[in-house]
Amino acid sequence: MDSDSEAEAIMADTIPETVPEFLREVLLLMTEPYKVQVFRGQSNKEWKPLPTLYRRLIENGYDDSEITEPLVKAYETDIFCESNGLGFYEGNRLSTMIKLQHHGGATRLLDITRDLFVALWFAVEDSKFDSKDGELICYSADPSIVAENGTISTWDQVSSEIPPGEAIVFFPQTTEKRVKAQSAGFLASSIAGTLQEENIFCNGNEKLVKSSCSIKSGLKKDLRQYLQVSRGIHQYSLFPDFSGYAMSHSVSKQFPRSRGKLYDAQDGLVPTYFRFPID
Repeated sequence: MDSDSEAEAIMADTIPETVPEFLREVLLLMTEPYKVQVFRGQSNKEWKPLPTLYRRLIENGYDDSEITEPLVKAYETDIFCESNGLGFYEGNRLSTMIKLQHHGGATRLLDITRDLFVALWFAVEDSKFDSKDGELICYSADPSIVAENGTISTWDQVSSEIPPGEAIVFFPQTTEKRVKAQSAGFLASSIAGTLQEENIFCNGNEKLVKSSCSIKSGLKKDLRQYLQVSRGIHQYSLFPDFSGYAMSHSVSKQFPRSRGKLYDAQDGLVPTYFRFPID
């Protein structure tokens, strides 16, 4: 049994019960020294790791057997044309896709990261899914399908490197703060037949080996605490803009401080003339 198969078999048989056990298990995902390893975290292990544009097509009534490369390109082109008409087009397909992706839009790009702990944060951060088991996914990519870091700046550079049915891993040149903070990259593919016939994101292939580790629902809260305290990872550190700050204070998020440690006007967080007496 090769190292990839061995790690995958171990992951399939073991579901860690504690944070130390989990951390020991995830290290098994990083035992392939001759591959480029990237990671993805999902709040619900039942979700298929598909690009959001593929998922949007499914949500709009398309079956896997109907999703082809021409269909993906047709809807993708429509998005670019619409964004151009509204003044949102970046003048570059790839930069528009990246901005759209990181602000909640659906694209053919699958988010991945070089940082195992960033991926873990995405798998456990949303308390709305605390009742669901999560999943940490590792893609071990052959160096031949990985673009040299920082060399990709246009979509043509990406698409020209993807043979039908294959994939590419790349880390683009970008000014997006979120992309840099998350050590973010993307996995993109070209569908040779249909999504039903081939699904490299879910199944991998010889050049892109997929393995994963399940995250028990009861472990998510402890992992969030570990990531925040031990790794310094939290919402704003990965989304370093006002939108990210606002998301960190949305309805479903835990408060960052206990009641006894809340800031008040005496902490110097507001100008003196805004301070008010505390009863």
